[in-house]
Amino acid sequence: MLMYKEMKKILLIISLFFSVYSFGQMSLECDTTFFQCSKIFSEIKAYNNVYKRQHNDNQNWALVLKNVFPVDKDNLLHFTYVIKTDSVIDMEEVKKICAKWYGVAFTSQSASIEEQTDNYIFGTGQFNMIGQNTIPAVFYYKIIKVHAQIDIIMRFKENRLRFEIIGRHYKYISGDSSGYSHNDLIIPGTVYPFVDGQKPSDKEVYAQSYINFCNNSLAMARRFLDYLNKNIHPDTIQAEEDW
Repeated sequence: MLMYKEMKKILLIISLFFSVYSFGQMSLECDTTFFQCSKIFSEIKAYNNVYKRQHNDNQNWALVLKNVFPVDKDNLLHFTYVIKTDSVIDMEEVKKICAKWYGVAFTSQSASIEEQTDNYIFGTGQFNMIGQNTIPAVFYYKIIKVHAQIDIIMRFKENRLRFEIIGRHYKYISGDSSGYSHNDLIIPGTVYPFVDGQKPSDKEVYAQSYINFCNNSLAMARRFLDYLNKNIHPDTIQAEEDW
């Protein structure tokens, strides 16, 4: 009976070891009927081009990707987009749509809108499981998981808004079969690009995290633009005055 339990545990560990992240190219399909942002699509194309060349090796892929999407001066991951429209649109209605989108994008209890004013929405959320690594052995294993804690900031002006995704921390969680566990908040740019003395298992998980953060942020920006265009009501689009 004991041997059966041990074998079952070993098979589970092996299955975890061989489970890998499935990265892929991102779609450029999106509704841009009223609001547009060319930067979103140019950055998705840049990401897809790197994917075509490097996707067989996470660490090399991440090293190339960081040149396209570098960390900012504060060592944070930062994606910013100005979304504009040529139509005359009721921005109060746009703010309501943006606040509603937040509830659609983040359904977990870890997400919330922290502050909302006339021209500003600030919220927090999390990209779950952007990195994972399992180190197996016959009678010992270690699992590492990484989540990204993010800020979403929207600022509004007439007929345009600025949409920001900021990765402030990685939430690094590890545990092993001996009962040891570790939980820490890490600033992204302090661990990737790789630092001297970093363990191979951490290099792999931080490479995954970097790739997935870029992927998730670009996909989120595209979905946000799509949601905005699909949910703006035609009655809020005002006809230009006939001169």
